[in-house]
This record gives sequence, C-alpha cells and structure tokens, in this order.
Amino acid sequence: MHRNLMPKFTAVVLLLAIAWTVSAAHDWDGSPVLPVHRIPLHDEDGVKILSDAENAKPISARATCIQCHDYDAIQTGWHFSSEGDLEGRATEPWVMVDEKSGTQLPISRRGAAGTWAPEHLGMSDWDFIKQFARHMPGGGPGEGERAAADPDSRWTVSGDLEINCFVCHNTGPHQDMTEWVKQIARENFRWAATAAACLGEVSGMAARLPATWNPSDGPDPDDLIIRVPPSVTYPETLFDSKDRVVLDLGKPTDARCIQCHAVAEVGKAKHHVTGDIHTRAGMDCISCHSNGIDHKIDRGSTGAFSCAGCHGLEDSEADIGSYGAPIPEHKGLPPIHLEKMACTACHSGVAIDHGPSLVRTSKINRLGIHGRAQWMIEAPQILEPIFKRDGSGKIAPHRMMWPAFWARSSGDDLKPLDAQDVMAQSSDILDPAMVVASVLSRLGKIKDQDGYAYGQPVFVSDGIVYQSTADGGLDQHPYNGEIPGAFRFGYIVDNALLPIAEPYDAEEENGFYYLDESRQEHVISVLTALAEIAPDGTTPAWILGSKLHRLQNVEYALLPAEGFAQLKQDAEKAKVAVTTLATKLDVATEVDGTKQKFYRKSDKTELKASRSKTPELYKLKVLMKEQRKAEAKLSELEVIGDKAYRNTFQKNTSQYPVIEEFKGTSNTAWGWVKDDQAQPLVPDYVGAFVTATGGGDTVAFTEKQIAMALEKLGEDVVYVSGGKVFSRNADG
Repeated sequence: MHRNLMPKFTAVVLLLAIAWTVSAAHDWDGSPVLPVHRIPLHDEDGVKILSDAENAKPISARATCIQCHDYDAIQTGWHFSSEGDLEGRATEPWVMVDEKSGTQLPISRRGAAGTWAPEHLGMSDWDFIKQFARHMPGGGPGEGERAAADPDSRWTVSGDLEINCFVCHNTGPHQDMTEWVKQIARENFRWAATAAACLGEVSGMAARLPATWNPSDGPDPDDLIIRVPPSVTYPETLFDSKDRVVLDLGKPTDARCIQCHAVAEVGKAKHHVTGDIHTRAGMDCISCHSNGIDHKIDRGSTGAFSCAGCHGLEDSEADIGSYGAPIPEHKGLPPIHLEKMACTACHSGVAIDHGPSLVRTSKINRLGIHGRAQWMIEAPQILEPIFKRDGSGKIAPHRMMWPAFWARSSGDDLKPLDAQDVMAQSSDILDPAMVVASVLSRLGKIKDQDGYAYGQPVFVSDGIVYQSTADGGLDQHPYNGEIPGAFRFGYIVDNALLPIAEPYDAEEENGFYYLDESRQEHVISVLTALAEIAPDGTTPAWILGSKLHRLQNVEYALLPAEGFAQLKQDAEKAKVAVTTLATKLDVATEVDGTKQKFYRKSDKTELKASRSKTPELYKLKVLMKEQRKAEAKLSELEVIGDKAYRNTFQKNTSQYPVIEEFKGTSNTAWGWVKDDQAQPLVPDYVGAFVTATGGGDTVAFTEKQIAMALEKLGEDVVYVSGGKVFSRNADG
C-alpha cells in the first residue's frame, strides 16, 4: 500500500516545489526582508561576465536584472516612458539652453502646456539623449533600436542607454553621477552604468570613433592613442569563486533621488539650506512617492500617499494620521481656503515672506555634477512659488521660467530657429566677446626673439582693458595705467600698454627694411596669425599713415637641373666628409641649433674644439658648419617631383611683407583690407556691445543687438524673451 502511494506523493511534492520556484521569481512572498543580490552579471548579449575574461563587456541591466525582474514592465515607468494617462500633465520640463544665442526652450515628451516636443525642434532621440541623459536614468529614448532613423545618430557605436537600475537602487556609497555624465559626454552609452556604479573602470571614448565602428571591430592598431574604443576592466576582487557579484541594491534612498530632483534657492549658503520637515521626521522620498513593478511613481495624487492621506481627510475623526502625522485643525482658517487651495500652497517650498524666490533645479540647471569644469548654469532663471490652478482646479505653487528664442513668425504661429543657425548668421552681434577673443587668441601666439610670449594681448573699449579667457570669453584686466584714446588692440608688456607693433617713419623710403630684423619678423608674425581668421575675401593689414603693410605669397623660380644636382652633390659631399673625420677621431657628433657638439664614444664625454689644442676636432667643427649650410640651401627649395624651385625672397618663408601706398582712407590701424577698403579688426559696434555686456556670457541682449540680429536673420524673424516678442521696426 505504501509503495503504491509513494510515487503519487513524490509527484505532488515535486509539482509543489516547481510551482513555488516559478512563483518566487516574480511574486512577493510576504516577507519585508530584501534579498541579498549575490548574482551573476550579464552583458547585452546575455553572456555571463567572467572574472578572468579578456575583453569583457559592460553590464547590461536588461540582461542581468531580467533574471528576476520584469524589465518590460519597468520600462513603462514615468522615468522612462512618455506614454500613459499623465500626458499633458504639468511637469518640470527639460530646457534646451544656448547662452550665446539667448535661447532657452522648455521641452516635454508628454505635451505639457507651454513646452515644445523635441521633434518639433528637429531634435532626434540621439540629440535628446546627448543633451539631457546627464540627469536621466536611461531607458526611453535611450533604447536606440526604437529610435527613429537619424543620419547623425551613432547608436551602433555608443550602444543603447538601457535603464540604469543602479542610479536609483544602488544603496552603497559609490554611485558616481559625475562619472555617468562623463560617459554620456563621451558617447559611451553601453558602458555608462558600469562606470557610474564603480563596478568597473571604463577607458576609451566612443565619440572619437568612426560612425561605422562596431564593438566586434576592436581597436585600430594604427591608432592606439586618440581613437581608442571604450573598454571595461573589472576589479579581481569583485567576483566570488562562482563569478557572482554582491551588489548593494535596495529601495531608493534620498541621496539617489536628489541627484536629479534637488532644488536650491539662489544666494543661500549651504549651511542655510534646511531639510524638509518630513525628512527630519525620519521619512524618505519613497514614503510618499512609491510605486509597483510598473515604476509609475505616485506624485500629485490624492490617495493614501498624499497630504490628506497622512494628515487626515476632511471627514476623518482620527486623532492622528499615518506615520503618526498630526491632524491639523486649521482654527480660524476660512473653509474656502481648503476648498480652493492645495495643501502645498502654504506648506511646501521656500518661505513666502518676500514674493517669489529665484531657485535652481538639478534637472534644468545641471546641479550635482562635480569636477574641474563648471557644469552648473545660471540660465534659465526659475521663480517659485508662482500660484496657479493645478490639474484638479485647486490653487497650487508652481515654478516658472520665461522661454527665450528666435523664431520665424507666421501669423500667431512661432517656429523656433535652430540656435546654431542663428549664431552662424549673427555671432558677431550676439557674442561680441567671442569676436574679440578670437583676435586676442591669435595675438597670443606671437613670440619674441627669445621664443617667449611677446606679451599679454588685450582689447580696450571705453577705457576698460579686457583679456581673453580659456573658454573663449573676456575678463577685465587689472590695468591702471594711461590708455590712449584710439587704442583698440595691443599688448601689456612689463605693466606697460603697447601697440600691436611699434610705429616707425613709414614715409621714409624702405624704412621698414631698415628696422631691426626682430621688428620686421614681429610684423610678419602678426599678419600671419591674423590671416587665420581673416573674413572671406579680405587680407590682414597694418596701415601706418599712407602706407599699407600686408603679406604677399613668395614667387618661386625654377632652378636649372644642373644647379639642383650640384646642390645635392655638395650636401652629400659635406656629409661624407663629416662622417669620415668623425669615424677617424672616434667621436659622435650632434647639432644643437647653430652649435656643434662632440662626444667621445667610449665614455660619452663632451669634447671642446680648439684651433690650437685640438686642430682635428676644430676641422670637424668647420666641416659640420659647411654641411649645415649645404643642407640649408636644399631645404629652402620647393621640390616637386624631379624639379626644384627657389624662393625669390631669399628667405625660408612662403610669404613676405609688402609695403605700398594705401589708396583708401589714411589711418593708423590694424584691420582687414578688400578692394582698397579698410575695416577694423572688429567693428565699432562689437566694442560697444562688449562694454554693454561686460564682456561675459549673457542672455540679456541690448535692444540694438536684437535689432541688428533681426536685420540679418530676416524680416519675418522675431525674438521672444521675458514674455515679450521683439520685432524690428522700420527705423531699425
């Protein structure tokens, strides 16, 4: 009897075990204890990552976490998906900021009021991720295989930016948001999560690779310095003997949330910023903002995790609410306040004692990114609280910013222009500091006769001296000396303000060529440097009185074949003579500039050549000089095939200075010349705009700047800023 029942009993037990095992992979068993994540890691191909594997790939959240979690369900969460029943809901937008053009456009993928959809601005998924993934947890538009076709995208190179589970669920101290941002900037999308979680060290830069590169291609053996593909190295101690890794994963902590959701009042010192009262009471962000496996986080709801849910509903008779929250009596407060206003109208945000405050947010102002570079931006300026009705019809606090953009106007329709297109047509007007800085950067290349910087290049406008900065802007230079009235560009040398080149009597015939050679070379160097940024069709020139100094291309004359052969023969003969004598004397030779050096081969001792004491060594020195002269004559030739051309200027330079009568308006200045018309290095209006803006970055243009830019951009173009629309009047 027992033998007959045993197989059935065994089958029941096995079936129950199988059912329990399948269920445990997805369903909560009722225990509040979080599991220890001692798990194997997998790459995007689903291959297990081994501790001793060569060319290991980065971790894939999809392939790793899907072993226990429903990745597809998680993808529908608010952090990743723009679809769902919250479409059009008021939310914090992304803001596309271009400070140079004065552009700040709020963007939403959910169609929030007052925002633009990325596609309406010509922004592809690739563009969106490149600009905003710094404060995104991956997923959504980062899943490249779902992105619309975009010829400029590089998903094959970068890989997908999968959902980064670590960015929220890593409870350890080593979640590095700055590393995440750096990897995004390098287009190392598939490697970013691994690097940011400090699970592996990522090197290389996908942004430098050709658009056709694929991970299977590996590195380029011809370029192991610049175009180095991304790769990851895992610490040996990361894995156990079964190639599993212990991950500190759990419910999101506040430290993870505020990476992207921090708000700071402008002007407040760090020690003045106090925590939220709920945080001080021991609550976490997820105490109110919770979610299920679908990751649709509660926000702005009226359910159990709302203000009323904890502090009591209007008809509640309880003495205390959830989490021990006090039930407010609102004594003396007219009931209409509770009917018309949301709780947050009085009980959230900055203190309402002086009107709206200026604040910065992580998402918009790029907060929380650390390093040498300054990532935080001042624009746009955000005000809070601004009171208006929310989706439920109640008055609630909101944040506000003014969009700013250039647009093509058609009736009531405004189509924003691309910021790069705007700058391409009017950068000299909207970014005057850049125009001046470009000239200063060229002047900064000039060296003196000893090879040192000639001086600190500066620009003068309205009595203020400016110098260029490393990022292409301008700073005021602390110069307190006398400034000539018409002075524009020059140098500060030994605390003295000097012109670009020292003037001379240009009316004297051949006066320029009587100058010290170093002064001639200085003028040539300046003209050569300025030629790099000369406007189309113009030539850099120095106008001194009635004389114009410019560079002219050197003419080359064909050298007879026998002459070319003789020069080569002379150089070879000189080389053989030096080699023969050096071998006889058992010395090594070296040329250091114009000096000849000799070393005893046996012990590397440097020897001195003397006509009387070491005549053979002195003879070698003379032969080396002859060799250098012979080789110099060859190097001055322009050799094309079997033909050689001699520089008619008799100097090893491709251009030489020409001094000629200037037929235009006589003036003493550096500038650009075209058809006998001279223009200053920078127009007068550039100097005026530099003075008006202080030489720094700004999104607050003068009326004159806007008018001039509109004239260049077209009659139907307007500029929107501060809630106003600027168009150009007939009078300019």
